Amino acid sequence: MTDRLNQVVSENISAEITRLAQQQATSIAIYDARGDLTYGQLENAIAGAIAELKQLGLQQGDLVLAVGENSLGYSVFLLSAARMGLVAVLENARRSAPEIEGIIAHAEPSAQFYFHDNSLDCISHTTYFKAGIQRSTFFGEYGFIKAQHQAEHGIKANVFAIIYTTGTTGLPKGVMLTHENLNFIAKMMHQLRDITPQDRVLAVLPISHVMGLASVFLGALHSGASICFLPKFSPEKCLDLIAQLQITVLQGAPVMFAKLLDHIRKHDLSGFTSLRFLGSGGAPIDKVLKEGVATILGCTLQNGYGLTEIPSVAWTRFGDHQSDDSVGLALPGVEIEFRKTDGDLAEVGEVGELWVRGPNLMFGYFKNPELNCQVIDRDGWFNTQDLGYLNADGYMYIVGRTKDLIIRSGFKVYPLEVESVLLSHPSVLHAAVVGRPTADNEEVWAFIEPDKQHTLSVEEVTAYLSTQLSPYKRPSKIILMDSLPLAANGKVLKSQLISTIA
Repeated sequence: MTDRLNQVVSENISAEITRLAQQQATSIAIYDARGDLTYGQLENAIAGAIAELKQLGLQQGDLVLAVGENSLGYSVFLLSAARMGLVAVLENARRSAPEIEGIIAHAEPSAQFYFHDNSLDCISHTTYFKAGIQRSTFFGEYGFIKAQHQAEHGIKANVFAIIYTTGTTGLPKGVMLTHENLNFIAKMMHQLRDITPQDRVLAVLPISHVMGLASVFLGALHSGASICFLPKFSPEKCLDLIAQLQITVLQGAPVMFAKLLDHIRKHDLSGFTSLRFLGSGGAPIDKVLKEGVATILGCTLQNGYGLTEIPSVAWTRFGDHQSDDSVGLALPGVEIEFRKTDGDLAEVGEVGELWVRGPNLMFGYFKNPELNCQVIDRDGWFNTQDLGYLNADGYMYIVGRTKDLIIRSGFKVYPLEVESVLLSHPSVLHAAVVGRPTADNEEVWAFIEPDKQHTLSVEEVTAYLSTQLSPYKRPSKIILMDSLPLAANGKVLKSQLISTIA
């Protein structure tokens, strides 16, 4: 399998399905509450779906909007669209209708699809956008709109997906990802995460987001594994499926694992011994969470780092014995540099701005050549705008984002550092730290989602931080919330928090 994957990096992301349909035709490829498809059936479904798409008037090179949630029908559409040579703007159904309107205005798709499988939100979008209802043997029921006039999008490269960033600050940007970008990550899942046909993968992360699409969905299918779709995360449902289906692989955001542990402790559950690989991304993980996962779920919570623009930059490895929040080593073929403000390379242990280049780097921002020139230099290095450093062994650490850095009374405060300390408190489930400008300074504000099993007061948090942080790093304001606003991929929507204190 490894040699084969080395040869398919530049292939269409659906090409591996054809080979697997010949080699393990009766093995289950994908399944959800609606049913399942073997690899042989999936190959046939892709061919049939392409015929349906052509009947709708679509052709190679067309740009289409695909809104849906994790489901059998949505996944078949993505694979058939890829093989047909469509460019798919991927959107999770939980994005609001006005936000989708903005993306439609920018992308100008030839067609819009709203897949109803597992998604009441998509049904609502179909009504909101006055889409016609279609029924497909392969996609199930979906809303469909064909543009009267097809816009020229100008994409000449091997681009499959355009994913608009969550936009924690500012307007979302359309990130163009090629088949090569996505295949590289799928290949790494096989080589470094040991995904095999014996694995059963639970897809909780949305496959409309890059980690869910590349690491979870394609990572499983390119290795011949079986993948089960869960459209919306709930601790109870997730743990039920792990036990019932003997799931071996689970990836998600740190808050997901924190809520799983909270539910297990609350209900005194056990019996999750089938799990062999747990992967976290999208936010830092703290020592308390790692220790809890190891104790309760029986295996190490692996960490990683990447962005939509350059996904899967670094991963921790099996056998690592680091208990801290390192995001691991750079992936093979990926180059990293930490640069100081003067452009020189940072020394070992010295914080700098992270620049990256490699086969996972996006083709660029859609319809935004000026921004491309700002973030990618002439030598192909991408400025992540994240701050971090390398230790003596080459392990990478992320301490914050350049634009999130808080300057308080002349001192630098990295929100991630404060968040990590907050998360080490046993009664804190989730935390986010932002800066609040004042007339002549900047304040540190903390938003906390307490563990539902414990009571927590601002006074208790303040006392705890007084023993853990220097005075200038301690939040001047602590706000307790029932829940923090999260994007579908598990990231905190700091823009919503900032709007409350503006």
